[in-house]
Amino acid sequence: MQQLEGLPPVMTSQPERELCFVTWNTQGIKETNNFQHKCLQWERTLNTLKADIAFLQETHVGLKDCDIYKWITKSWKVYFTVYSSRSKGVAILIRDDKDFEYICHDEDHSGRYIVLFCRLYGELYTLVNVYNHKADKNVLYTLKDYLQETAEGVLVVGGDFNTVLEPGIDRSPSVGREDPLRGILEDFSESLNLRDTWAHLHPTDRDFTRCQNDSYSRLDMFFVPEDIMRRVHRCEIEGKKISDHDPVVLTLRVQERSETKKPKVAQNLKECGERKIRLGKISGAEILSAIKSLTDSGEEKPDKFTIRYYKENRCQLTEVLKIEYNNILKDKQIASDFRECRYVEGRCIFNVKYLTFVLILARRLNVFLTPPFEQKKKKIKKKSELNICVMVTFAQVPKKIKKTFLEQSLKGLKTTLKSLKKRFPPATSLTLFQSAPPPDFSILANLLPEDKEFTCLQEGCPLTRPILNLALKQLQYDLIRTGCMTSFCQIRQIIVVYAETPDTSQKADNSDTSMETSQEADILEEAEPDAFQKVDTSESDMSEETFEEADSSAETDTSMKDQEFLDEFEELFEEEGFSEDDAETDITEEAHTFMQSSQESDAFEEAESDTSQKADTSEKENMLQKVWKLVEQFQEDSGIKLNVYPPYRE
Repeated sequence: MQQLEGLPPVMTSQPERELCFVTWNTQGIKETNNFQHKCLQWERTLNTLKADIAFLQETHVGLKDCDIYKWITKSWKVYFTVYSSRSKGVAILIRDDKDFEYICHDEDHSGRYIVLFCRLYGELYTLVNVYNHKADKNVLYTLKDYLQETAEGVLVVGGDFNTVLEPGIDRSPSVGREDPLRGILEDFSESLNLRDTWAHLHPTDRDFTRCQNDSYSRLDMFFVPEDIMRRVHRCEIEGKKISDHDPVVLTLRVQERSETKKPKVAQNLKECGERKIRLGKISGAEILSAIKSLTDSGEEKPDKFTIRYYKENRCQLTEVLKIEYNNILKDKQIASDFRECRYVEGRCIFNVKYLTFVLILARRLNVFLTPPFEQKKKKIKKKSELNICVMVTFAQVPKKIKKTFLEQSLKGLKTTLKSLKKRFPPATSLTLFQSAPPPDFSILANLLPEDKEFTCLQEGCPLTRPILNLALKQLQYDLIRTGCMTSFCQIRQIIVVYAETPDTSQKADNSDTSMETSQEADILEEAEPDAFQKVDTSESDMSEETFEEADSSAETDTSMKDQEFLDEFEELFEEEGFSEDDAETDITEEAHTFMQSSQESDAFEEAESDTSQKADTSEKENMLQKVWKLVEQFQEDSGIKLNVYPPYRE
């Protein structure tokens, strides 16, 4: 085309570049007996959808399954979590032919999310893939805090959130109980100013991403910030039945740039972040949370840094600390200056780097101590109650613990975890253990100071309290195995052993009385307090003479009751047609027999009560003896002295 003089040059229109995102819960990416060549099928589906970037959830990839990604790397760059071959796991796939630059990423130790910091066509992106397990209510809180500190550029959040934002529209049938995850998701999206892209583009439509029996829900979503919504071209739900979820496709317009600035979270990195595959790696979210929770006392630490410095630079320090901490976990080697400390008035002053590391480990250890790790409750009789039989606690704050005992206790976490999963019902098991980190704390042997056969417990170290609680837990397990009913108070660091005692306030013939009857009695007592007060007052004001008169009147009342029994029998016999002369002797004998049997019954009840009390006392003695023997064994094994209340004497 010839250019005319005096006119601006003709601009040839270029097609606007777009990126196609897909989020999909694959329900496992490996092939199964029921689904051969599954990996090949879902990759073909991504090609059909023309995906540039894929967020996969429930990949079910454990440490032994990582090779499955190798053949995919010919077409994709893959960033994934390693957790279990049976549950959870997420991955982000970037197609090879895209203009992509990796910066760093953060991943959850339980396979619930991955955050990827990168550049696409020169523009900075924060890509977040989430699997929000229905039994885990912490992942979105953790992510919210982390992203508020670190997210930069274009934020894209996608995944399976296991809840709906509008039950009346996004679920069919819409009737059902309120889902607690819904409020958590609302808080997450509002805190980060995120919009549900599909709902924004289809405000009056109904469509679903998961079908289970006759229930339909839209659980899989893409979120972007309010100011990025203008760049969203389309968002659709595609019906690809490889799993029980359908993929969601998001198309985003690209703004090509030539940025070189690193995000704040990676500013101190000399090279790209760590990409080594290992279980239980410490995440940046854990580091940020630990630093934020430290109390700034203003004092200088042995390495000349203060907590204030770490707090003010926490975002820049996160990735550097993460690499160092994970290398420590991998190599089990700790530099002497890392755990350097000084003593001030009997208190240890640690470097902030060390303090942050041990605080993360302490929080992980607490995960195994916080749930109600107690035995199944025995079936208690209606007229019985649990009374405190004995309490066990530390004689004084322990300064050390035997290395062999600590080592065995830490190793026992794996066995304990398995047995608890079997003991608790499935729903409870999911709730307690979904976010549990790998129970590997072997690093503590190198992290804490030693004194001959003991590991020293330093005041001010975040690990001291969890280790002591772990020790008491071992004693609790021993008590449970012998049949004791126990509870463990972590705050007080006390084990309480209970004894079942019968309630003797009711007669034996009322043993089947329902709970409602007992409650009614309590209500009556509350409704007529004056009557009870009058009885108590009249008894307390009695003189000795009054007591004598009362005894005399009691005898009169007894003789009157005897006569009443006779009168009742006489009336009974008259109604049956017996004459008074014929029946007088029999009536008297029957009446006295009845009264005698009644008196014998009362005596039997009193004897039974005495026997029960003696048996109860004997049971408590046996319980106390059993507890004391286990306490003695514990003290010998752990090197920690305990107090037992009440004290046992043979």
